[in-house]
Amino acid sequence: MNQAVNQLKSIEAQIAELQAQKEAVMVQEGLTAVPRTVDDYPTVAAFWNDQFTHREIYNPRQRFEQTVKDTTRSSWSNTWEEDIQNALEALKVNRPDLCDRETFLSKMPYAKVVTLADIRIDTSIQRKLYLEAIIKFINGYTPEYVMPIKVYIDENGDYQCWDGQHTAILQMLVGFFLVGLRPEDFNITVIVTPNADKEVMRNAFINENGAGKTEVNAKDIQEQHLYGTILDKSTNPEWLVTLEKHKHFVQNDLFVSDNRYSNTQEPGSFPRPAEFMKYSIPVIKDFSNFCKSFDNSLGVYEGMFSRMMLDYFDACHREEMDIDKTYIQKLASAIRNAGTTPSDVTYEIKQYVRKSQESHFLAEAKQMSYTPSYITNDGRVNRNTTNPTDKKCDAYLREVLKNKYDINVPSYYTTWTINEEHMF
Repeated sequence: MNQAVNQLKSIEAQIAELQAQKEAVMVQEGLTAVPRTVDDYPTVAAFWNDQFTHREIYNPRQRFEQTVKDTTRSSWSNTWEEDIQNALEALKVNRPDLCDRETFLSKMPYAKVVTLADIRIDTSIQRKLYLEAIIKFINGYTPEYVMPIKVYIDENGDYQCWDGQHTAILQMLVGFFLVGLRPEDFNITVIVTPNADKEVMRNAFINENGAGKTEVNAKDIQEQHLYGTILDKSTNPEWLVTLEKHKHFVQNDLFVSDNRYSNTQEPGSFPRPAEFMKYSIPVIKDFSNFCKSFDNSLGVYEGMFSRMMLDYFDACHREEMDIDKTYIQKLASAIRNAGTTPSDVTYEIKQYVRKSQESHFLAEAKQMSYTPSYITNDGRVNRNTTNPTDKKCDAYLREVLKNKYDINVPSYYTTWTINEEHMF
C-alpha cells in the first residue's frame, strides 16, 4: 500500500515539474504572465487594465481555480466555492440517474459528420422560419461563424434538428448558390443529443434560445475589442474606437469594472460598461479627465453621478463647446462643493433638487386662490411631484454651474425657480 502511495506521489511530482516547465516556456513566449497582485502596480486601475497586455492559457481546471481565486479577493464575495459545492450536492440529489458513470457518459452529446440531406426539421419542435433572419445571415455570411446544428436521432434513425434550422437552410442556400453544392454532397458537423424524448428536446430548445444563454454584454464586447487590438493588432475601425477610449481611462487611472471580477467598488472603478461603449471618444476623454480632477480617480463612478456627467459632456460636444483642461478643472472644483465623493454628490444634488422644488411649489401655491393638485391635505408638496428625475437633476446642475460658478454650460430647461439658498 505504502509503495503504491509513494509511486503516486512520485508521478504527481513529475507532473508538477513538467507543468512548471511548460508554464515557464509559455511565459517566455508571451502566452501567459507571471501571477500578479494589486501590490505590483501603482494603482488598482493599472492592475485591472494590465490584463489586456498579455494572454493567459489555462486548462479548464486551472481556468476555474484562477477565476475563483480572483473573485474571492473581495470579502463580500468569498462564498463562491461553498455556493458551487452546494449546487453540486443539490444536482446529485435531483438527478441520481447521473451518478452512474456509464449512464452519465451515455447522455453526453457527441459530434458527427452528416450531409445536409440527412437533416430533418420537425415543425412541431422548431419555430416558424424567419426569412428576415436568413437574409440577415446571408448579408453577413462568414464560414467561421457557422455553428454545428443540434440534432437527436428519432425512432426512424433520422437526424431531427432541434436547434439550428436557420443555419441548415443558410448553408444550403449559400453552398448551392456560390459553389453548386447540393444537400447530399454538403458535409456538415452536427452535435447529436443522445435522447429522443421530445419533452427533453423542447426544454433544451427553450433553454438554448432563452434563459439558458449567458448573453454577451457590453463588458464582454469591450474586452474582445481590447484583446483584439492590443494583442492581435487588429485594425477593425470599431475596435480601434474602443481602444482609444480605453487609453483615456488608462491615462486617468480608471478601469471598466464588472461584478464577475468583484472589482466594482474599488478605486477608479467604472461599473457601467454599456455607457463606456455608448459614448464617443471625446466624451469619454473629458469624463476621464474630469474624474482625475474631481478626486484623483479614487472614487467609484457609478449611478447618477456618472450618468449625469457623461450626459453633460455629451451635450457640450453636441453644442460644439470648447472643453479644455482649465474648463474641466473649474467644473470639478465647483461640483466638489456638493460632495467630495461621487456618491456624496449624487445624494446632495437629489436633496437640493427636492428642497428647491418644494420651496418653489409652496411659494407658487400661496399665490393661488385654490389648492393646487400637488399640495397634500396637510399642506405639504406631494413628494411624487418633487421626485428628482434625471432630467431635473441635469437642469439643476447646469443652472447652478451657470449662475453661481459662472461656468458656460450646455442648454437646459427647468420648470421651477432655483433660489441661491438651494445651490451647492
